[in-house]
Amino acid sequence: MRPRKVILYVNPDENESSVMSYMLTTNGFRVMSAASKDEAVALLKAMQIDCVLSEWSIAGHTGDEVIQALKRIAVNVPMVVRGDLKVIPAITLWADRILAKPQADSLQILETVRMMSARKRGPRKGYKKAVAAVPAAALAEVSA
Repeated sequence: MRPRKVILYVNPDENESSVMSYMLTTNGFRVMSAASKDEAVALLKAMQIDCVLSEWSIAGHTGDEVIQALKRIAVNVPMVVRGDLKVIPAITLWADRILAKPQADSLQILETVRMMSARKRGPRKGYKKAVAAVPAAALAEVSA
């Protein structure tokens, strides 16, 4: 049995957080919830997270500030921001994906989280082994 993907959900609203956690948990994810930027940073430092789902406005911070702080810790973790497109600027530099809050239904959220957690960036497992298995002479021929 494969280990469940761990999703960090950042939202100061307890009710929304509870509903989102339930939806993701019943669909096979393990959910860690954070109500603030500081909690999210602490959880990301302490655990291996596969994807971050964050609301745009979080206790005096924008979603971009939260995502920027998290990206400085774990660049390879995909990060999704949910919010009203009227409030989110056209250029959001740090988020990997933006979901429109009123329009994005639960299936779209679930599919986005599933896709983003599956394509965690960084070297693939066994990449170093595959490169190490290639003889040095073959590498020299390719570079020549």
